[in-house]
Amino acid sequence: MNQRAFGRLCYLLTNLGGLGDSRYVRVEEKVAMFLSILAHHKKNRVAGHDYIRSGQTVSAHFLDVLKALLKLHPLLLVKPSPVDDDCRNEAWRCFKGCLGALDGTLIGVHVPCRDKARYRNRKGTIAVNVLVVCDRNMNFIYALTGWEGSAADARVLRDALNRDDSFRVPREAEKQLKQLYMDSGASSASVVVRSKKQDKTRRSWNAREEEVLIQALKDVITKGWKSENEFKAGYLNLLENAMQESIPGNSLRGNPHINSKIHVWKKTYSTLVTLLSKSGVGWNDCNNTIDVTDETWETIVKTDPTLRSMRHKQWTHYHDWCEIFGNDRATGERATNFENALHEVLNIDNELRTDAWIAETLAFDTVDAAEDSKSENNTPSSKPKECVTSKIKKRKKATDDEQSMLKPSKTSPT
Repeated sequence: MNQRAFGRLCYLLTNLGGLGDSRYVRVEEKVAMFLSILAHHKKNRVAGHDYIRSGQTVSAHFLDVLKALLKLHPLLLVKPSPVDDDCRNEAWRCFKGCLGALDGTLIGVHVPCRDKARYRNRKGTIAVNVLVVCDRNMNFIYALTGWEGSAADARVLRDALNRDDSFRVPREAEKQLKQLYMDSGASSASVVVRSKKQDKTRRSWNAREEEVLIQALKDVITKGWKSENEFKAGYLNLLENAMQESIPGNSLRGNPHINSKIHVWKKTYSTLVTLLSKSGVGWNDCNNTIDVTDETWETIVKTDPTLRSMRHKQWTHYHDWCEIFGNDRATGERATNFENALHEVLNIDNELRTDAWIAETLAFDTVDAAEDSKSENNTPSSKPKECVTSKIKKRKKATDDEQSMLKPSKTSPT
């Protein structure tokens, strides 16, 4: 980033985002720390060493800059205009009525070791899958981030279409996308039908065989045959031998029977996790079924008709699937856009302010108790209470100003 772009960014963050100088740190230094951490994946301790600041100072200023940057989303996300007949751009003139182009990109992140399996993508790096939409002038229209790197682009796009936020697709384009999903599903289903006719080794599983396979998978994981989001080569032979020992004389083989069963379980578990992450959907531990009201279910089925048959089924192995596949399947629970991210940051800021207010109140109460014990008439001092009241008013005013920034503007993206 050149000096002019850096100065413009600081100007926007100061005048529109509400970022200001603190007692010892200026806005330019806050923004520089923020950009260095994002661009170079610096840790808190490294950034503190480079700028000669404590870890608490770096974290506080990083959160301030992030909050100010998220407040700029009405300015950073533009309202698109369709390509008209007078367009002279050779790359866009053939796409009349088009609003922009979308694509997914992988951005590297640092995550805890227990979550690395879900964030490891097909290229072997730890990243998040970000969906970005731009217009023909390379201005951002929409951004959805937070999906794990192992999630496919189509899954992230489907989540964006089902969200109740600023991402809107024209009806004709939405019908084309849904038809594309239906065609892909129909083609895969026809392949399965043809394979069923050609492959005569496929068979149905009973409850006893499924329980044995579940226990065998847990034993294989305990022995270290699973590395992050996949099993090591040769695990099917171990599962086949375990099935033969528990159920002698069965006709189950590692490939295709056990391999196909595990693949179906993975897909079913992923669908259940996505469904349970929706608002208003719960889990019934007594019946091992999905707990949801009729109105909420009808709304979900309208967005995704393939989920219609999953409501009244009993998923007896759901908790076992959580233990086996829970650490390596992308769930999208942290996927968010600009507006939701701003709400989350403000909630974190409010929690920090509440904790600080509690600490200050306890400190004042301790001082009052010490002074009361020394005084003869035990008359409490009113100065600390006035100080606490003034600080409460200031925090309330700051919170009201932040909430006013969240109100949708007339130029919000469509």
